[in-house]
Amino acid sequence: CDIGDLTAYRTCQEHILNEMNNGNIAENIVTKEELPKGNYSIEPPVFIGKDVTIGENTVIGPFAVIEDGVSIGENAKIVHSVLLEDSTVGSGASIYKAVLCENSAVRRNSQIFENSAVGAGSVIGENSVVCEGVLIWPEKQVGKDVCVNKNLKYGTNRREIFDDYGIGTDERLDAEKCAAIGEAIGSVFHKKKIGTACD
Repeated sequence: CDIGDLTAYRTCQEHILNEMNNGNIAENIVTKEELPKGNYSIEPPVFIGKDVTIGENTVIGPFAVIEDGVSIGENAKIVHSVLLEDSTVGSGASIYKAVLCENSAVRRNSQIFENSAVGAGSVIGENSVVCEGVLIWPEKQVGKDVCVNKNLKYGTNRREIFDDYGIGTDERLDAEKCAAIGEAIGSVFHKKKIGTACD
C-alpha cells in the first residue's frame, strides 16, 4: 500500500484486517494477549494490542485497530479507526474513520469524524466535535463544547473567548476572526452602541 496520506494509511490498515476475514469470527479478532475483561461488543475484523482497557457497553469495530496501552471508556464507539499507543477515549465518545495518535485523549461524549486525526499528545475536551477531514496537530488543546471545523495547527481552540469583562483570547486576531466576532456582536446588539478596544 502507498500510505502517503492519512486516508491511505487508515485504508491500508483496513486492507490488512480484511485479509484476515475468512468467516471465522474468532480468527478475525487478532490480539497480542487475551481480550480485555468486560462487557463490550466486538464487530470483527479488529486488532487489539496489549494492556488495553475497554469500558462497559462499548462497541469496537468493524475495522478497528487498537494499539498497546489504549484506554476506552464505557458506551464508546470505535468504528473503522486506528487508535495508536496510549491514547485515551472517554465514556460516550465516538471515533469514526479517524486516527488518534499516541498519547492523545478524546474526553467523554466527544465525536471525531471521518478522515480526521488527533495529533500526538493532543486533548479534545468534553462534548466537542472534530468535523470531517480536520487535522489536530500534536500537543494541542481543544476546550469542551467546541466544534472544530478547521485544521488546528497553531494555538488552541477554546470556546471560552467571552467572559465578564468582554472578549479575550491568547491567539492572534486575524481578519477572519475579527469578522466572525463582528458578525456575532452585530447579530446580538442590533441598533445598539458597541465599543471595541485593544491593549
